[in-house]
Amino acid sequence: MALTVKVILKRKRITEDELLNLKIEIAKNLLERKLSKTKIRRLLGFLRLYIRFENRESGVKFEEAVDHLIQENKSMGIEELVKSAFKEEFAIETTENLLRESSFSIEKIARIVGVSTEFVQKIKDDMQRPNPEVLS
Repeated sequence: MALTVKVILKRKRITEDELLNLKIEIAKNLLERKLSKTKIRRLLGFLRLYIRFENRESGVKFEEAVDHLIQENKSMGIEELVKSAFKEEFAIETTENLLRESSFSIEKIARIVGVSTEFVQKIKDDMQRPNPEVLS
């Protein structure tokens, strides 16, 4: 991406389409990075205000592309959240099963499941506590 910007900026004049594609690529790259929302908003604002198009139509196309990228980015955030929750639930269930059904050490269970020994110990402690709902 940096190379693309450098090559385009070395030319005396860039076309409206090249500028549009460049600004979209920069916006896409910003959204893919793990930057704060404030920083992304400020950088996108800079792109909008200081790197201007000659015709209004290109500006509209850029805004539409940014809106689409933002929606896509939000969807990915939700998808990652679901995957993370699923992974955690899987780790809890697998750890509980190994604690119940095997004689493996806490260290070995942690290695098998891919979690910390502290995580396994917490699950083990939770399993040994009486469940108040069951007692009622």
